Amino acid sequence: MEVLDELSLIAELGVAFAGFLSIFLVFASRDGRFSRADSLAVLNIVASGFGAAFSALVPIVLHHLGVQPQLLWRLAAGIALCSAVPVSFYVLRRERRTRTEGTAEALHPIARIVGLSFSLLNFAIFSALVLGVVGSMAPGIYILALVVGLALGAANFISLALNRLL
Repeated sequence: MEVLDELSLIAELGVAFAGFLSIFLVFASRDGRFSRADSLAVLNIVASGFGAAFSALVPIVLHHLGVQPQLLWRLAAGIALCSAVPVSFYVLRRERRTRTEGTAEALHPIARIVGLSFSLLNFAIFSALVLGVVGSMAPGIYILALVVGLALGAANFISLALNRLL
């Protein structure tokens, strides 16, 4: 499987991203507490970083288990979807609760739109893989889905950094 290096790199980036976030949080905390919007952004960053790392490792494990390439990407995408759905519902519930409490700490509308767009794109890509509509492009499309997941984390990190530093 020629994409093992790329998958390993994405797994390392996901974990490194979450680790870098912890260092940033230590230096960016003002009074030791974070607003609800900031804690939601942190949750999104951690979920997207570890989600990308987990999803990058799944095809590697399946490959070592001897799963055929035609089934490998569909199965890996199905596992990624099954693991992402509960996390996404939890994040959406937390975001809705932050919004309905009417606090001034709610996420900026642009941050919500960007986050929702990246999440929906990620689900659409993984769904296309599960349904098998991408054919021989499955490895590249799977990596695209992982990069979109990391981009979601990066967008949340930028939002958090601007909110904390400005």
